[in-house]
Amino acid sequence: FEDATSVGEVYDRWKDIQRERFGEDTTKDAAALIERFKQELLRSDLFRGLLVSGDAKAIALNFSFTEEGNRWNRPAALALAREVAVEAAGGAPFDMVGQPVHGAELDRLSLRVKKLYSAIIGVAFVILLFTFRSIGLAVCGILCVVATLFILQAYVYFRGLDLNVVTSAMPTLVIVISLSNVIHLCTEFRQELAKGIEPGEALRSAAGQVFWPCLLNATTTSLGFLSLMTSGLGPIRNLGELSAIGVLLAFIVCMPVMTAGISLFRNSVARAVAKRPPKSEEAEFFYHVAGFEYEYRREIVYGALVVLGIAIWSVMHLRIETNPLEFFPRNSEFAQAHHRVETTFTGLSPFSIEVTGKSSMLEESNLRALEMIQNFMATDPEIKDSIARSASPADFIKEMNRLARGGGDFMGFIPPDDDVRGRILDGMTGGLKDILRKRFLADEDKTARIAVRANTLSSSEYSHLLERLEGWIEKTFRGELDAQITGVVPLINSAQDTILRSQIQSFSMAILTIFAVYVMLLRNPFASLVVMIANLIPIFVTLGSMYWLNISLNASTAMVASAAIGITVDDSIHFLHRYRQELRKLGRRKRAISATLRSSGKAILTNSTVNAIGFSVLLLSGFMPTVYFGGLLALAMWTAVIGLLVILPAYILVFGVAGKERETGHAEEPHS
Repeated sequence: FEDATSVGEVYDRWKDIQRERFGEDTTKDAAALIERFKQELLRSDLFRGLLVSGDAKAIALNFSFTEEGNRWNRPAALALAREVAVEAAGGAPFDMVGQPVHGAELDRLSLRVKKLYSAIIGVAFVILLFTFRSIGLAVCGILCVVATLFILQAYVYFRGLDLNVVTSAMPTLVIVISLSNVIHLCTEFRQELAKGIEPGEALRSAAGQVFWPCLLNATTTSLGFLSLMTSGLGPIRNLGELSAIGVLLAFIVCMPVMTAGISLFRNSVARAVAKRPPKSEEAEFFYHVAGFEYEYRREIVYGALVVLGIAIWSVMHLRIETNPLEFFPRNSEFAQAHHRVETTFTGLSPFSIEVTGKSSMLEESNLRALEMIQNFMATDPEIKDSIARSASPADFIKEMNRLARGGGDFMGFIPPDDDVRGRILDGMTGGLKDILRKRFLADEDKTARIAVRANTLSSSEYSHLLERLEGWIEKTFRGELDAQITGVVPLINSAQDTILRSQIQSFSMAILTIFAVYVMLLRNPFASLVVMIANLIPIFVTLGSMYWLNISLNASTAMVASAAIGITVDDSIHFLHRYRQELRKLGRRKRAISATLRSSGKAILTNSTVNAIGFSVLLLSGFMPTVYFGGLLALAMWTAVIGLLVILPAYILVFGVAGKERETGHAEEPHS
């Protein structure tokens, strides 16, 4: 703790003033003395709203933590503060609020989110078991995911990092990429077995089939996240570093471990596949999907462009803001306590105005300048409802002047006489003088601090508040005083802007990197552009849905774009790699699309289903950014399925990209 302040402490100092200044015997008639003190406290602009509510029905114990205490000993310090509050309240209800409590609640919810990742892995295991009908393959798949997360956690530990609200998105991406590698390899192996190939040869063929697409995806996704390393914000740099390392680890761990696992169970899997009679081509679901896509390919392309236009319009009209209180469910204990305190007591978003003058800020003209700034905040129609209270050295002088003159509503003013102000300062009790010097004055009294408490607002409302205040101060005191606004509120706005810029930069870098990979893979810039458009449609649809769901774009929801593009491109590379092989073998795009859908399409659908259901578990987290992240990521999985299995094939058929046809003796139509 740095210090603590209470009404009891102020009462003791008030009694000292009554005894020393007015010779009053404060040992008699305590009840009447306390009643007088209550009335004086409610008249005080300095203490009303800080230590006592305006209706006198609530008082505050104000604890200040040191930086080290808040970082390393916060749980123990909060427990001690709660113990003191319970004793002081004497059975009356009380609320604990403030930045340390906010941080502790975030820590609690972060632990809950970590536990939900175990549930996601459990759900994934059940779906893998149902899909592959092999306990061995399901266990090996989950072992790959767990091993990747374990190695990454060890890296986090040795780097001295930790998971926070920003970096908590990293395990999600690692789980997605790990499961994708596992599912593509297992699906390919089972399809090779279905062709009647010997298990060992089928495994070698499957591993060779998925190796390069998985490597390309790991490379492009990690490069995209490494672009976050240029951010000026530590958590964003950590997210970029950990995500890039995690994606590479997912490839390095999953490919050899899953290959070894399949090798152990290859014979039992082969027997299970042999028991299932192979379906005819016409009986395959994706055979009919291919026929539909060929018949309505132009309608799909035009419809996708219309949807893309609507999605882009929706993204352009997204609300870009953050409200810290909206991170928590409205019916949660924390949110209700926060609301009660702000409604009945004071604002809980502190910031400071550091005002520096050419002479001592305790001179009359400078004190009146501080008073003018405070009066502006209290009366300006644009910001007065956003400000709960403010305090400055001017309030200390006015309060002590009021008490020295016997109290009353009209005695609190700044004395124009230098000697009177000097006597007021000299007559302050030691504790009050320490608070004034320590918290409100610096640089040999040439810098004064106005401590402001704002109500909880959205980031756009905070931005307007700060811009309005800075503009008025600059216009009013230009050349006379220098003012800087510091504290939690401007820090939150700055961090919000930095995070969003970093996410946009990462998304842009990822698109450029992926486009370069497509050019290398397809050897045709136009074909790469067509494929990129087909890939971006599901991403913009996911982001655009936020407009219709009234979800704002903030530090958490912006991460969905990075995760979604990783998911889409991963499956897209697998699809294109397989399509080009089928085109070389079959010669005609329509037949190649049909064959690709029946092979890679199954893996893509399985992968999206596993991850969508798994990440729907995050809807139970109780932490709204994680709820939105999980829900939007599940939506991104399904839009990616439509984009890859419906829109991308239609674009390939209409624009004739991703490989050249050759004449064969096969019929052109997927359907006879």
